[in-house]
Amino acid sequence: MMRKTAFIVLFVLSLSFAARAEGRHAVHVLSIGPGEHLFTIFGHIALMDENLETGAKLVYNFGEFDFNQPNLIERYALGTLKYWVAVSAYDRLIRGCEKSGRRLVDRTLNLSDDQIVFLSSELRKSTSPENREYAYNHFTNNCCT
Repeated sequence: MMRKTAFIVLFVLSLSFAARAEGRHAVHVLSIGPGEHLFTIFGHIALMDENLETGAKLVYNFGEFDFNQPNLIERYALGTLKYWVAVSAYDRLIRGCEKSGRRLVDRTLNLSDDQIVFLSSELRKSTSPENREYAYNHFTNNCCT
């Protein structure tokens, strides 16, 4: 499932970052600038599903992990650290970026209604218990692949 989700994310990212998509949802790519910690020095990417009718903004973060995992640094360096997809409110992300002094860039994807419905559905599926965990890999399975 992770490979399928990665393909979808790459497909979406290959589309134009133009005007707000029509329909009741919009999908955004959120680019977060680098931080000072080892796990944040390269920045981060997340996807946001915005409900245009209710104003709800859910951030899908492919990059959560347990800091208490055994051999954390070694597993990170080897690309075997277990990660999972987490969902949070956009406001929480904003507060975290402000607190840590990290820049946040929000790009709305120019998608058709059908593409938005499909991507929103795939994002929700990615958070189900059977799909949410994945083995991190620096090149093929990270927050933006």
